[in-house]
Amino acid sequence: LGCDFALEDGFYRIKRIITGAPWDAEVRSPLRQPGVAVKEGDYLLAVNGDPVDTSEDPWAALQGLADKPVLLTVNTKPSRDGSTNVLVQTLGSEARLRHLAWIDANRRSVEQASGGQLDDIAVGQVIFLHATPVDRHAVVAAQIDQQVDHEDGDGRDHEDR
Repeated sequence: LGCDFALEDGFYRIKRIITGAPWDAEVRSPLRQPGVAVKEGDYLLAVNGDPVDTSEDPWAALQGLADKPVLLTVNTKPSRDGSTNVLVQTLGSEARLRHLAWIDANRRSVEQASGGQLDDIAVGQVIFLHATPVDRHAVVAAQIDQQVDHEDGDGRDHEDR
């Protein structure tokens, strides 16, 4: 599902929905797909109609359902009253999604710490090792745009000229 859970009020709550990298269009959390009305903070109550057993890891409810359509029962409160059912296509693996999220978090951390003046070369290299050619082009274009804006020093976007 591309998310992290927390056990709260006797139910599993969606603590965080993993967002991949902005330059990667291939892998997204099923919970971030258009039309899927699931938010961070919602409770996962059932999978394919079966209540989620909180005596087990939340992933136990999804065992054997990788890369398949799954009906999730979710609610903003820990109750079936007012819950909704959402159909999602699960991921075959979360590895790439979580890896790209980690790469992007590191990239943003370096960007923030340097006021946008530095690029983490190691992060850039990892991106290029794991990105498609189209993704690589998008990353390079974004870095060039950012560098041009810093060299201008006028604080204006190119569209404002």
